[in-house]
Amino acid sequence: MATPITKVMWIMSTSTEAGADSEMFVELHIPNLVTAEEQIAGTSGETKIVEIDASGEMMLEEITPSDIELSVDGDTPSSFNAWLPSSCLLLAKGTGTNYQLVCAVPNWPASLWFSADPSDHTDPPAVSGMLTLQNVLDAI
Repeated sequence: MATPITKVMWIMSTSTEAGADSEMFVELHIPNLVTAEEQIAGTSGETKIVEIDASGEMMLEEITPSDIELSVDGDTPSSFNAWLPSSCLLLAKGTGTNYQLVCAVPNWPASLWFSADPSDHTDPPAVSGMLTLQNVLDAI
């Protein structure tokens, strides 16, 4: 029996590449399920884990990597430097169930930096808008 998703666990690690660290806030958006802006970027090699309440309007098997959107913008605190993740995991669960993997990017591509100001990282250019996890998987 399918269980509505009531919690999402977002796990991201920061690359150890020079200049990859940041204190920026990143928005996670899954339509009809969750929107959250979190300080998920970190120092070199750091992993951050965030639990987010979800609406319960979707089932685990309904989510695809194309639904999972990450973005940064200049209106968020500490968003004016570039950040390079090294991995991203998204898990979800319903009330009374255990977390299950929704999407994994174990090796984030070094070509996909985030920055609210694309001039903060130009080689390769930083992503300043929205990126789906399907975009990331396609870049691998």
